[in-house]
Amino acid sequence: MDQEFLSRLCEHFELGQPKRLPIPIYGGLLHAMWRLESEKGTFALKQLSEKIDLNNQAIITSYELSESIAERFGKLGIPAISAIKKHDQRLAIINGRGFLLFPWVHAKALEPNLVS
Repeated sequence: MDQEFLSRLCEHFELGQPKRLPIPIYGGLLHAMWRLESEKGTFALKQLSEKIDLNNQAIITSYELSESIAERFGKLGIPAISAIKKHDQRLAIINGRGFLLFPWVHAKALEPNLVS
């Protein structure tokens, strides 16, 4: 991710200037994840796989719905992190690439057997 593209992302999400290039976060299977530090704080930036057809409105609607549900869970006290909404949407498509921005949290996913 070059500086020019990073500046465009930060502008879209209204994050101010980036402090440095994003740091890759490893562990995902399909998408890329980055730790992004800017004047407005620290964020997790998910870059959707190029295999996702962002020209398919049903796919975009599904991402928006999924993040909306996560937001509602959080408001009900169910631990969930939802993508930040900017310009009335959560999924940003910039230069044909899809991005979701999340607040940065220090957390660990629960093991499947611990969820009831």
